Amino acid sequence: AEGAGIGIAGAVLTGRFLESLVAGAKPVGPVAFILSIFCVTALASTSIWIATRRIARLDVMEILRTE
Repeated sequence: AEGAGIGIAGAVLTGRFLESLVAGAKPVGPVAFILSIFCVTALASTSIWIATRRIARLDVMEILRTE
């Protein structure tokens, strides 16, 4: 949550800075911010799920015996 807040604040500030540099440029709206947060969250959740599923298949006792 903190990272999303910092990212949104940085994106807003960067958008306003670029808007002042380029004539006619429009900053991105809140819908784009919400959509990007959703996409990053979905990607992270999927990655964690895949990694956890692979680890859950391992037999811990067999791994400890080989060490």
